[in-house]
Amino acid sequence: MLKRLLLNAIALSSICVSCHAIDVDLPGANSKIPEDEYKDYVYLSPKIALEQITSTQAMINQIKADGTFEKLKEWRKISDDAELEKTLRHDFKQFMTPIDGQTEIIEHTENSGIQFTVPFSSIFKIQNSEHNYTLEGLTGSTYVARDYNVVEKGGSERTFIYKKLDNTKYWNLNVTNLDKSNQGTIVGITFTSKDNPNTSHSIGTYVAGSESESERNIKANRILANYVLPSVRSLNRLNEFSTITMSKNLQYRILNGSTRTESTDKDSIYGSKSYTVMHKGPHGVNQVLQMIPLHDKQQHFLLNAKPDDLYNFETHIEYINSLYGHTLNKEIRLSRISKSFVWFDGIPGLLLDYELSNGEGRLEFITRDKDYEYRHIVLYRVNSYYTLEQLKNMLLDVKLLNTGDMYNRDINLFNLRLKS
Repeated sequence: MLKRLLLNAIALSSICVSCHAIDVDLPGANSKIPEDEYKDYVYLSPKIALEQITSTQAMINQIKADGTFEKLKEWRKISDDAELEKTLRHDFKQFMTPIDGQTEIIEHTENSGIQFTVPFSSIFKIQNSEHNYTLEGLTGSTYVARDYNVVEKGGSERTFIYKKLDNTKYWNLNVTNLDKSNQGTIVGITFTSKDNPNTSHSIGTYVAGSESESERNIKANRILANYVLPSVRSLNRLNEFSTITMSKNLQYRILNGSTRTESTDKDSIYGSKSYTVMHKGPHGVNQVLQMIPLHDKQQHFLLNAKPDDLYNFETHIEYINSLYGHTLNKEIRLSRISKSFVWFDGIPGLLLDYELSNGEGRLEFITRDKDYEYRHIVLYRVNSYYTLEQLKNMLLDVKLLNTGDMYNRDINLFNLRLKS
């Protein structure tokens, strides 16, 4: 079986990082970059960075003009203007359209699967492209990923050695679209994981643009060798502290030693039943799975969200605010927020991650099938027995066993449009 995941990183700029540890004989590999740098690194082009600075300043100017700034000083117990501005700049960045951020990608096999990370927001998927690739990528220009009909122009392949993987090959492919208006270079790796030698995976990084073939190759190779390859890990590692369970159509993980209780609640909006499953875990970690029946117009929220859809992306941000907004005038305040996209078996999801200043943390993963919205929540204490990475990876290992034809076509996640 060959699973191809083609990652589209359009118009990437040069990457400058330091440290040490990448140990692989691949083009673009940098031994000064730590092997776990993928956990923190996010690609951000100069153009996008400038847009963020401009947008953030405009929002700060607005809240100063309407009097909100002074109220925030009181609510957040911050008397210094400069300190509050610094805090707001950080917060505003978390709420911006996801033109930066990481994306987690998970592919299940019969007895295991792999997980890897790409250092940009991946919001498109093309399932039925020219070469049967799954395309998940960043778009930050007028070029639209889904319109790119790939035509091969030749390439090469060779073997390499990487301690974590077997049967490893490096390949590159020069491509163009049908009218030859866009040129691109795909560089990638093919491999098998050590615990599943019967499944071959292929991961590629794709760079399009007007630059020379050599320049595109350099950028694609840097992303692939230094950030994507080191992030590949087996899902079986999660068995050390968690186990798989089922509710409705969703297969998900809970901590070993958890106890389960179920309840049924009434949906006040549509009068239908929603379901809640609670797992009380060890070391003060609790998991809650909410299964909310979908009204007809909500079914394709992950495909074609409308501005008035109660479950579109911006509503999730408002949801975070409403969840913790009551704490702003107390000693407890929201201290960290992040969001990221997840693709599991070609199905999209959203991860929300936030902490309070009193040491409470909350992770929430949201996805849908044709009948339910699933909200899987993990409540924990910061710096406790389990690491944030363990809890997050456990939360993301999910399967929807039956989605009908809901995700069989091109997917534009949350109907987001990035500025050119």
